[in-house]
Order: sequence, then structure tokens, then C-alpha cells
Amino acid sequence: HKIGTGGTSGVGYLTKATTIRLFPELWAVRTEL
Repeated sequence: HKIGTGGTSGVGYLTKATTIRLFPELWAVRTEL
């Protein structure tokens, strides 16, 4: 994983990480689906 390549993917990663941290239950449900 290279940080800084394809800014969009970097932002998406941060968004996903934040979502998992803020909504662990919701993320668990989405993963099961």
C-alpha cells in the first residue's frame, strides 16, 4: 500500500476507516450482506 498515490483512493480509505471506527455495528452488518 502506497500512501499518496491516487488521492481519491486515499480519501476513500480514510473515510472507510472513520466509518468503521464510528459505526462498528453498521459496518459489521454491511460486511455480512
